Formats: sequence, structure tokens, C-alpha cells
Amino acid sequence: MKCPHCGAEFDVPEGTTAAVCPYCGTTINMATKEIEAEHYIFPVIYNLDKAYKKLKAIISRQFGVPVDFSDSATLVHRQLHYIPLYVYHVEGKAICKDSEVLEVDYVAVPALKLAPVPIPENYRFPVRGRQYFKPAILEMGKYYSPALSREALEKFAKSKIYYRLLSEARLSCPGAPIEIKCKYEGLVHYPIWELIYTYQNEKFKGVVDAVCGEVFFAEYPMSTLHRTISLGLAVGVVAGGLLVGLAIGFLLKSALTSAVGGLIAGIAGAFPPLTKSTFKKQEYKPTTHGRIIKGEELMSILNKGFRLTRFIPMVEL
Repeated sequence: MKCPHCGAEFDVPEGTTAAVCPYCGTTINMATKEIEAEHYIFPVIYNLDKAYKKLKAIISRQFGVPVDFSDSATLVHRQLHYIPLYVYHVEGKAICKDSEVLEVDYVAVPALKLAPVPIPENYRFPVRGRQYFKPAILEMGKYYSPALSREALEKFAKSKIYYRLLSEARLSCPGAPIEIKCKYEGLVHYPIWELIYTYQNEKFKGVVDAVCGEVFFAEYPMSTLHRTISLGLAVGVVAGGLLVGLAIGFLLKSALTSAVGGLIAGIAGAFPPLTKSTFKKQEYKPTTHGRIIKGEELMSILNKGFRLTRFIPMVEL
């Protein structure tokens, strides 16, 4: 690639949709070969020390973590990932007879086919506080070029606002036609920490938002004592379900059927503590943002959004 701004030549990975000149920092749209004017980065608010302390604080509050965890855990590897996001300003309007229902928001969508670190599915990346891109980012962490076009991701951004608007419109004017407008705001590179620490010679991973300090994902050890307690709880729940089933069976004169039903219910109830007792390495996942996306799952979710938008009635995309 030859930079249209400074004339320098540099290599661009295959499949990249937007490339950055490592000499002058100019961003080039690979489809049009034109300069991208709106390219931003987010500053690292949570540096390595603050991010690691936040990770340990979250882990220390989990059930079964050994008491010596904070003092014995040792950070052995850290990587700052700069994830490319396309940011859109989306406006949705449901036209009712006597009024309008509006939904306006900024939507940031990862522009990668593969997620290099686990991220929550419905995480709302902040868009305020961004700064214009600087070439120094190429030395601060691992930089990823966009691998998806902004035109394709625009449909996904519209679908997210559409469903939020649809749920509101159903309350006041169900069946009202909906209009969606979308404006591209620019490319943003967002910093995320990947941290690896050891505890008793075993490695564990954590992922922390470098802007606001939220822990996306964390692996942590569970003590033998708490694993034993969890196993005891699981056995107790199964036994309790079986006994309750037998008691109801004797009253209804159908002991076998009731016992089987009680056993099934007991096994279902024992599954969470049984999981805790089985694995020494546990996982923390924030429940507020849905499930965690790993690897190729990112592309499958985006494709799902595209399919949904094709079948939306009464919507202008």
C-alpha cells in the first residue's frame, strides 16, 4: 500500500478494510483508497497496575477463592489489545397517529471476524472521551485493522436500535411503521487488557476494559475446601429431591413415578454446586451484558443480526 498522504509504502494484511500508515498515521479506506478523516482512539485510563488490581478485587469476591489469593497470585503476562470499532449515530422513529416514539443512540460495533479476547455480547462501548488517532498506538499495544466493512456493519447497528424501538412502540402504538436513520461517526480503536497470572503454578486469564475498568472475563482458582462444600450441597440437593418425591409418592400411591420426578428435580437443582465442585478453575462472567463472545462467535452474532434485518417489516434500512 502506498500512503496517499506521505507517499510511504507499507504492507497491509489480507482482508483489511481500513489500513493505517505506520509513518504518518493516516487511515486509508482500502475499498476506495481514500483517506478516512474520522479515526479515533480511547486513552488508557486503567493502566496495567490499576487493571490488575481491579481484576484481583473482582476475583477475591467470588465464592471459594483461596484466602491467600491476593498475596500469592503473580502477574506473568500482559497484552494491550486495540480493538477496532465502527461507531454509528442511529435514530429510530415509530410514527403513531397522535405522537412519535423516538430512540436515539450511538452504537459501536467490533469490526473483526474473530475476537482476540472474550468480550460480552451486548457490551455498550462508551463513545465519549475519544481522541484523534496517533501513530504511537502502534507501539503501545497490539493493533488490529478492521476486517469488516462499515457498510455491512451499519445494518447490524440499525437492527439493535430497531428492536429497542419496537419494544417501546408496542406499548403505545403497535404495528406503527418505523423509520431508521444511521450516520457513520468514524473508526475507533478501543484498548482492552489481557492479563495472565499464576497461582500455585497454574495459569489463569483475565480481560479488563482499559477505559472504564470493567472486568469482561476472569478465570480463578477454587479452594479444595469450598469444592468439597459444593459437592456436599449437590449431594444434599439430590437426596432432598428424592426424599420429597418419595414422600409425595406415598401420599399419592405412586411412589416410583414421584421418586423419579423428585430425582430429576434434585439433579437439576444440584447442577450449579456440582459444577463448582468439579472444576478447580472457575470462570467469572458479568451477567449484565449477556454471554461472553469467544473467537469466531463474533462473526456468527453479526451474521445473525444481518439475517434479522432482512425480515423486519415496515422498516427503512
